[in-house]
Amino acid sequence: MPHKVLHVLSSDFYAGSVAYALKLSEKQQEEGHEVHVITDNAHFFENVPVVKLLVSKRSMKQRVINILFIIKFIRKNNITIIH
Repeated sequence: MPHKVLHVLSSDFYAGSVAYALKLSEKQQEEGHEVHVITDNAHFFENVPVVKLLVSKRSMKQRVINILFIIKFIRKNNITIIH
């Protein structure tokens, strides 16, 4: 059964976590899952649908914006797995 996966990644530079999330996303797509990524830098993910959001910005206002946006995104896209 295919899943709808959301990866939320705080990344304002390329690091091991970005490389891991990228490989994992591509593998999940190969296996037939629907994959989405929400991150600061969309250009790291060329083959995966990406939504740009200031995840690494830590102000209280931005955190509330991020939380509300992610909740709305999960509901709208019927996400079954969050990473």
